[in-house]
Amino acid sequence: MAKAILTTAEQLCQQQGEKLTELRKTILLILAEQETALTAYQLLDLLQQARPNAKPPTVYRGLEFLQQLGLVHRIDSTNSYLVCHHTDHKHSAQFFICNRCGLVEELKLDNLTEQLEQEALQRSFQIQSQTIEVSGICGKCQQAAGNLKK
Repeated sequence: MAKAILTTAEQLCQQQGEKLTELRKTILLILAEQETALTAYQLLDLLQQARPNAKPPTVYRGLEFLQQLGLVHRIDSTNSYLVCHHTDHKHSAQFFICNRCGLVEELKLDNLTEQLEQEALQRSFQIQSQTIEVSGICGKCQQAAGNLKK
């Protein structure tokens, strides 16, 4: 999966005349290896294993670049970041976030996006960004607690 994400990143950079530096690649690969979203400081800790001199501004600049390309999402409620698994098109972001283990699952609900866009159009409201975060307990954690509901 990380290889596919890296290939997509390289293609996007080439199309947009941008450069995917080694640092940006490293940040992207670290995020691609995670099941949970990482804060910038958690990412910095992992990045410093490969680049001991890395500082917070380095991480934030890298994240900003990757967000602009649509390769990384920011989870507002936890101020954390994760790799985008639907890079084939620009889209609004929807997530299920487990309150126990921190698992973040990106959804692709185009019909929900279309409904919101229609509602905005009817109200002459211009959507500038849209992120929907649904918090709860994932199936794995429910199963571990013995209360999985079907």
